[in-house]
Amino acid sequence: MSLASLVYRKTVTVHPYEGEGAGGPVYGTPFDLACWYEPKRADSTDKDSETTAGPILAPLAAADTVPVGSLVDVDDTQTWVKSVARFDSAGLVTALDHVEITVA
Repeated sequence: MSLASLVYRKTVTVHPYEGEGAGGPVYGTPFDLACWYEPKRADSTDKDSETTAGPILAPLAAADTVPVGSLVDVDDTQTWVKSVARFDSAGLVTALDHVEITVA
């Protein structure tokens, strides 16, 4: 059993943002993403006075598959991705490599 399978024990569904179309946002084919999140975490307010929730922590490869603006189904709630931050140890401690996805 890998460390990732121990850490990323939950699953969310991602609808990747692909851009704008004539009718508004365009989303790609949904996919499941193994991750870690705390669904009861309290919301916080960012510098723009917008309510944020999360974060969702996922394997580093998710940085290339979850663009800002994507929709994410978390439990019974659909939310959208505000930011994606990479945490890459450059191979020093690979167990710490991950992506932090902030959702609103």
